[in-house]
Amino acid sequence: MTKKPTWDVMLIAPVGTRDVTLTDLSLLPTEELRQAWTHADARLRLGARQKGEVLLADLDRYAPALRLDILGKAVRHVFARHGQIDRLVLVASSQPESVAERYRKNDTIELARLIKELLRQDATLRSVGEQTKIMTVTGNPASYETMRVFYRQGLPVWTRDLKPDGLCYLEVTGGTAQMSTMLLLEGVHRLRTRAVPLYVLEEADMPRTLDVGRKMLVDSLRQTLERDLQVYAYHAAWRSVAAEEAVLRPSVPYYDALRAVLDAARHRLNFDFDAAQQSLFGADRGLPSPLVERVLVLATELSEQGRTPEWLIAEVYHSAMIRWRTDAYAGFVGRVFRFQEAMLRYLCERWGAQFGGKNDAFLDPAWLKGQPALVKMLQDAGVDPSRGVTRRTLRVVAEGLSSAGGGPGSKDWLRRLDRFEQVASLRNQLVITHGFAGVSARRLEQLYRGGGEQIGSDMGALLGEVLGVDVSTNPYDAINDLCRALLRG
Repeated sequence: MTKKPTWDVMLIAPVGTRDVTLTDLSLLPTEELRQAWTHADARLRLGARQKGEVLLADLDRYAPALRLDILGKAVRHVFARHGQIDRLVLVASSQPESVAERYRKNDTIELARLIKELLRQDATLRSVGEQTKIMTVTGNPASYETMRVFYRQGLPVWTRDLKPDGLCYLEVTGGTAQMSTMLLLEGVHRLRTRAVPLYVLEEADMPRTLDVGRKMLVDSLRQTLERDLQVYAYHAAWRSVAAEEAVLRPSVPYYDALRAVLDAARHRLNFDFDAAQQSLFGADRGLPSPLVERVLVLATELSEQGRTPEWLIAEVYHSAMIRWRTDAYAGFVGRVFRFQEAMLRYLCERWGAQFGGKNDAFLDPAWLKGQPALVKMLQDAGVDPSRGVTRRTLRVVAEGLSSAGGGPGSKDWLRRLDRFEQVASLRNQLVITHGFAGVSARRLEQLYRGGGEQIGSDMGALLGEVLGVDVSTNPYDAINDLCRALLRG
């Protein structure tokens, strides 16, 4: 059975060479030691490892003169604010003897042990000392990569008992620049809104709470959302916005509208127009007038009155082009199939054909009785007019009706629709229908001169000529622009 997290408050702090100060050097037993303690020449100055060993060896003597200028402020601030620190993690360096002494001498492992003992002896902070764990860096603490790997491996273990709504303070002043910087980056990455970075100024008694962690999260999310919008991945964007509400809401003034528009876009791309329209109800609340107008335009497009046959076929086209631009070739082929079928049916209805039965899936028998020539054409083509309508049925009917009065250009329109046949027929070989064949941009080029770009161009031209619909701009690009405006605020 998994243990339930119980910690409300944590503090993680790298230990640096300046974290412990001896304020009275006269307590040191020899003049030689006093000189070495603060020697101007770094080569002759006592290192943090030796200082810690000296102080720990006679802690009762030195304790009254020891000051925790950096970490002490952070510990007291967090403890005063919450009345507890369930775990204090001290990150200290302790390189092996194989490392040159000039580097090992400033390892902070002994200072970390000293800090833990000082906290245990403090009447107020004794409980913190008892809950202190020292984690040692055996690699180079001045290496960004070493510290990145160290925190990435360590943080999940150290924080596993932190509650989902708990807080983990990150004291990012002590230690090497690499120790504190990577704690900030990896800590925020791992803990997200539970991470509270602290920076201790020498001249200030209270640590400064850094908002940089939240800003990093917001910037990262903005970049993720922008990438999602570029590939029309509305479901992924919507999920991110919903999951990261705690991060985004304080920084994105139009958060609710952004979430609603993304929700509408993901439903619209799946042709669930009712759900898309419902998502937009109330999305205009609190927006400035220009953004209100853009939201209302989206809602109007999605209304039942707006879903004309022409609009629906154009939506198939726009959906197809999104699939093409995002390398979703199987989806693209499926929409080319649907486009060809929808255009044939549209022309049949324009030229007088009547349909009936469930979902209008059959040619109306009463109407067919008055079309003997068309019935003969269907029979000659091997099509049973009493069965459900197929693309073959629609093509024969369209041919017959165009001859009887389709008007100028009708034959040319049918000829151009026929060009899509090889691509549309590929649909039945794909995993989206009956087969397991693959499809690529190269395969589309082989089937249709000019490939997907030319298919899109020819589909768009037919929409303009036959339906009178201008598809030079994609409505999903307008949705993306609206999302960016809502995200910027």
